[in-house]
Amino acid sequence: MRRATRALLCALALRSAAPKPPKRAKATGRNESYAVVLYGHGGYVAGALVLGHVLRRVDGTRRRTALVANVSASARAALAADGLYDVRHAAALARHAAGPGVWPGRMLDLWALPFERVLKLDLDLMLLPGAGPAQHLRRLWDAPVGGGPNASALAAVRTSHPGHGRCFNGGMLLLRPSRDTYAEIARAVEAQDVSEDCTVGHDQPVMNKVFAGRWRPLEPWTPVKATMRCAHIPDAPDAFHFFSSTAPWSHQCARCVAAGAPCSRFRGPAKERKNIEACMRPRLLDAQRRWWRELLELPYDARSRVDEFLEFDAAPACSPDSATPPDLEQKTAGEDISV
Repeated sequence: MRRATRALLCALALRSAAPKPPKRAKATGRNESYAVVLYGHGGYVAGALVLGHVLRRVDGTRRRTALVANVSASARAALAADGLYDVRHAAALARHAAGPGVWPGRMLDLWALPFERVLKLDLDLMLLPGAGPAQHLRRLWDAPVGGGPNASALAAVRTSHPGHGRCFNGGMLLLRPSRDTYAEIARAVEAQDVSEDCTVGHDQPVMNKVFAGRWRPLEPWTPVKATMRCAHIPDAPDAFHFFSSTAPWSHQCARCVAAGAPCSRFRGPAKERKNIEACMRPRLLDAQRRWWRELLELPYDARSRVDEFLEFDAAPACSPDSATPPDLEQKTAGEDISV
């Protein structure tokens, strides 16, 4: 990393010593993998690195796969560093990733993976201690998907958009790879066959059409996001879903967090106060702090490259009035989620 960025990170009072080898669980014979989908270059590469590092510590019994298209050789090397991910070329996505907009079939390559089951995760998730991430992930894997009398074709998280209660979100999917399902999704994408009820998202209209009546809720799973209202915040959330507006992978965010304030790409104090309530700011700061601490503990080969993936924001904002309660500060400094 550049010297300036190193100094900023040290100011976060995080561990800057060489990372200890991750705790590895005993390998099992299961043919299952976590998966992320990544295209292009930038902050989401850093997001994938941190997520893979956390997953390896929390669940060392399953593989981690990065499906990539149009990413640099440096990004591939960082993702593969010290076995963080098995990096695979996303052939279908690569044929469309350079086109205008977001290709609605960007998840298609998941169904071509050589595993019995795959749990796909968004790159901007930060797992939190909650009731124990290892336990929560085990319960997610227990959902019956593909094969068996009570199994569904897909398990997913219900969308949080009002009026779309029968729809699922593509951010977390438990699936069974299949040539037949791959072909079914490919035909729907080509024909632009979309759900009339589930219209939110780039690929979700197509996916909800294909799996209509054939998916089950992936529960229990309680993530939070920065725009959540105070009354809806769970007591012990499983993860913080940053989305692009509060993603921590920018140089400016490092400065904000070092100063004890969460970062946000919402422009202007009026809009920020409208979108991020005061009760959420300490939780956002906690999640962003955890993310930067995990970044410092990446394997050396990944950490030494990560500076080129961090973004330079034109005018990001450090959230005002973000005083963090002392007990939250203390927990953040020493808490571990390796369970």
